[in-house]
Amino acid sequence: MDKYRKIKDAVIEEANKRNINAWEIIISEGESVSASAFRHEIIKEASSFSSYLSLRVIVGNKEGLASTQALSTDEIPSLVERAYDNALSSDKKDEIVLFAGGLEYPSKETFNCLNYDIKKIKQIALKHHEEVYLKDKRVIDGSTCSAAYGKTIRYYASSNSLELFDSNDDAYVMANCKVSDGVDIQNAYSIKEGLIDNVDLTDGVDKAISQLSPKKVKSGTYNVVFNQDCMQQILDTFLSVFTGKSSYYGLTRYKDREGEKVASEKVTIIDDPLYPGYRVSSTFDGDGYPCQKKNVIENGVLNTLLYNLEYGSKCKKQSTGNGYRSALTGASGIISYSFYIKPSENTLEDLFKASNDGVYITQMKGFHAGANSISGDFSIESAGFIIKDGKEAEAINEFTVSGNFYSLLENVLLVANDLEFDVTLSSQRMGSPSVLVKDLSISGKNL
Repeated sequence: MDKYRKIKDAVIEEANKRNINAWEIIISEGESVSASAFRHEIIKEASSFSSYLSLRVIVGNKEGLASTQALSTDEIPSLVERAYDNALSSDKKDEIVLFAGGLEYPSKETFNCLNYDIKKIKQIALKHHEEVYLKDKRVIDGSTCSAAYGKTIRYYASSNSLELFDSNDDAYVMANCKVSDGVDIQNAYSIKEGLIDNVDLTDGVDKAISQLSPKKVKSGTYNVVFNQDCMQQILDTFLSVFTGKSSYYGLTRYKDREGEKVASEKVTIIDDPLYPGYRVSSTFDGDGYPCQKKNVIENGVLNTLLYNLEYGSKCKKQSTGNGYRSALTGASGIISYSFYIKPSENTLEDLFKASNDGVYITQMKGFHAGANSISGDFSIESAGFIIKDGKEAEAINEFTVSGNFYSLLENVLLVANDLEFDVTLSSQRMGSPSVLVKDLSISGKNL
């Protein structure tokens, strides 16, 4: 903290020289190590360290930004001068908002630091790689394992007497398990985070084996069960429809619909910056505003979109603590945290039984080309399983599932109890249980 406070004091001194009364600084430092194993040896390893300092000043009704990678008081005179000059030359006409403070910040769950070094990360990657090969004789070369550890520090200070500090660390290990039965080749991923020394990644082998020798599915309209990973991808693709920025520019059907029913009553979507047990949490956002848990959709009703200070002001709403400001460039935006569909008490088997011989989708790819985040339409190449007599049956692939995100949420029949999150080593991640949706179009083979 002493290093950051010296930088803050230097900013105050230089700002006073130029009669700059409103300013904020954001400092970010990060370090990471990673390693990848292939054919029983480490083929790649990396270590990195980054540091960024962003300064925003307000001169009159104009905003100026400047940034540097040098966390030194010697850099501050130049930094303040550049930010000041940028403010004078700015032609941005939007209202400039700087958080005034005065609100309480949530408390944060504490964890022991993991402190994995590169030697340990390499050992972990090799250990899990060998376990994948030992799981089944059908595992073939092409199977890989990667491990990584990252630590981040954030510091925020402003002319409104705010001073905030946060630090997090996390780790993950991931196996890409490739198998062959001599005719077909399939692969599947398994990924775990946190304490990664003794986790089991060999479930990826089982997943891959279950996908061997897939059949084709007849085109038609089916009830579809999306597994956790696929539903996470769908949420991530259409996250922007839940932001105040999209509402302000009319890029979401949820514009001016807060308080209305927009989804099935089975659907509750939560954004939680302090999700219990998650190592990478946030007590304040990029605007210095307190973070808070919120039910974006509750039992089908849209409670709130996600707002930062800028778009909260433009939409005449309070910030929801979802502001982002880059310590590298100073650019602002809106982010989510642990953004997830709330699980229920139903099992995956309950969803299968209720699907009435539907389709279970476990893989989707091509969202960058097959989805329109504004209209909500999607058409995605997929793979999975036929559901027969309420149970997972033969594997299927090379089919396309098509629909609309808004309609998908309206047509959710059941939500399972198997909530999982993707792994990002950051405060931003997507989570979902398996979800049963009625009447989606499947384009497969005309049998």
